[in-house]
Amino acid sequence: MFGFIQSADGKLPGNQGLWDQHLGIKWVHDNIKAFTGNPNDVTIFGESAGGASVVYQALYPGNQGFFQRVIAQSGSALAYWASHELPNAEAFIIEKGCDKAPDPIECLRALTPGQLQDNDTLPWAPFVDKDFVIASPKDIVYGSDSTTSSARNFFASLDFMTGVNNFDGALYLRDVWPNILHYSDMNTFVLTREEFIGIAIPAVVIDTIKPKNIRTALIAEELLNIQYTDWQHPNDSATLRFSLTNISSDVAFFYPAVSTVKGHALLGKGSRSCTN
Repeated sequence: MFGFIQSADGKLPGNQGLWDQHLGIKWVHDNIKAFTGNPNDVTIFGESAGGASVVYQALYPGNQGFFQRVIAQSGSALAYWASHELPNAEAFIIEKGCDKAPDPIECLRALTPGQLQDNDTLPWAPFVDKDFVIASPKDIVYGSDSTTSSARNFFASLDFMTGVNNFDGALYLRDVWPNILHYSDMNTFVLTREEFIGIAIPAVVIDTIKPKNIRTALIAEELLNIQYTDWQHPNDSATLRFSLTNISSDVAFFYPAVSTVKGHALLGKGSRSCTN
């Protein structure tokens, strides 16, 4: 919340976390020489949400000269979870009981940091503010609009490395799927074939692919079912859980990483791209 609360009226602008990171990176550039470092030879690194953060920093041309290389581990700004589209402050104001106050924002400011914590129930993530994030990361990396050219050129000038782990998606078994499939203990959770086809796969399609119509959704669901079913053991719960981990890994981590490094490689301009 402290980094990414955004209100529709603009009083809470959002993306504070990205600006804080930017200032931290600038501080390193300005002061690292005093610690025997080279301000012209800086690499920024992040993992998971941090991986998305360093990609966001690599797409902000205001960082020009502050770093030369980027390592994004198991995270990218191109991931579906790394951004949000709608203001998130209003739901938070209601959650904290400030919606009836004469000035809801002042009401929030009167609360203690402990009272402001919300256990990550709302989408605290960067958004396109036309300032730090000039356009969606995908539109910057793969686009050709003149308004995003400086961001694209800066990204292209950097050396870029990204990587993922085989079981990155296991995080979803703990943090995401319990709310969708209604279980409390992932160690004893028994996933049925019906739940995998009827609940899990449609949830992936709706939340990440975002099909334009029902026909596209049904085709996507069928393709995912074919791809992620172990047809030698289609009804085995342990195998289905493994498939659920794989699909979570691919959607949330693998595809965004590959998409980011491919986009960087296509831009070229003498920088280096690497994935592992």
